[in-house]
Amino acid sequence: MKTSVAIIGAGAAGMFLAANIKNAAVLEASSKILRKLALTGGGRCNICNAQPDIKKLLQAYPRNGGRLRKLFAAFGANEIAE
Repeated sequence: MKTSVAIIGAGAAGMFLAANIKNAAVLEASSKILRKLALTGGGRCNICNAQPDIKKLLQAYPRNGGRLRKLFAAFGANEIAE
C-alpha cells in the first residue's frame, strides 16, 4: 500500500486526521501516542457540551477553570453546537 499523506504527530488532531484519510502514515517522536489527551482533565476534553451556564460548566474543571472562563464565554454550548 502506497502512503499518500504523512501526518506529523500522533496527538488528537493527528490521529483524527489519520482515521479519516486513506493511506496515511502517522509519525510520532514519542513512544506514547495520544499522551496529551490523557492530561486534559481526566477525559473531560469534549468541547461541545450541553451546559450553557458557564459557572456550572467550570465546576467540571477544578484545576483549569480560571483559564477556561474566557474561552467558554466566547465559545459556549450554543455557539459550538450551531
